[in-house]
This record gives sequence, structure tokens and C-alpha cells, in this order.
Amino acid sequence: MSASIPPFYSDDFAQNIHDYFARLRQERSVCPVRMTRSKTAYLVTKYDDIVALLHDERVVKNADNAKTRTGKSGNVWMPRSFRPLMKNMLNVDKPDHRRLRNLVQNGFTVSRINELRPRLEQIADLLLDGIENQLWRGEAVDLVPTVALPFPVTVIAEMIGIPDQDLELMRKMTHRLMVVPSP
Repeated sequence: MSASIPPFYSDDFAQNIHDYFARLRQERSVCPVRMTRSKTAYLVTKYDDIVALLHDERVVKNADNAKTRTGKSGNVWMPRSFRPLMKNMLNVDKPDHRRLRNLVQNGFTVSRINELRPRLEQIADLLLDGIENQLWRGEAVDLVPTVALPFPVTVIAEMIGIPDQDLELMRKMTHRLMVVPSP
């Protein structure tokens, strides 16, 4: 990465993220990103390259199928009790991805989403009301934890029948599953 672009976890990067990503797209289509002391990932910055990678059979999501240059598994150590959590639609390759996707795709058709539109708008309005209250109190608002994360979790919870009293627990559990912990 260019010496003039700070680490992704820095405050400077967070404050100027759009400018830095624009520069990254100009300077490099692929940037190494340090995940842990021993793991490096690659950030692909251009849309056409991302689409090509998503259609390339050599690119895998399941870390069990990933291999390092030396032929070792690309998987990170995880307690045995957590391993089943990694077998979800986000982390599996064909044919398992297609099998899991087929199980849920009827819930996400255009007509089904249109049926849900009034409720989706209600959920969005509730989340936006919370932001409005924060702004009236003069507080800073971070859209990711206040809208971008809770909106899909709330919608999916309703779609699969999670009771309202368990919604906050589902949000916390989803957050723990989706956010990569520090080393």
C-alpha cells in the first residue's frame, strides 16, 4: 500500500475513508491488508475485478478449501464448539452454497420483499427516529451500528419468527458472529 495511506484501523483512515478508497482504486486494484500478525488478506478495490473474482471457481469462501502458497490449510484455529457456526451461507462454496441458498431464496423474491415493504419502512423509520433523537441531543451518529447492522438483523428476525423479546439477543449474537475479533 502507498506510504501515504495510513493503516485501515487508524483514525485518519476512518475520518477520510472515501478519499483513501478513491486513491486506492487509482493506485492499485489489489492491496494486501494485514489481518493478524501472521495472516494477510487482499482488498480488491475495483468493481469489475470483484465481479471477476466472484465468478472465478478458484476463489473460495470456505477457509477449509483455501490453501496457502505452501499447500497448508488457510483456515484459522477455532474452538471445536464454534466450528459449526462457520458452515453458513456466507462461508461455504458450491455446491453447499447453492443448497443453502435454495432453502431461503423464496423469502427474498421481489414480490415477497414488496409485500414486506410497509413493515420494512416501519423498521427503517424507527431506526431513523433514534438517529434524530441523538442529533437533537447534539450527539454524533455512526450509521453502521445504528442502522446498517440492526436493519437487516431485525428484518431477518421477523422473517424467521424471532420473538420481539429475543431481538436484542439475536442482534448481539449476529454481531459476534460477523465481526472479526482482534488477534
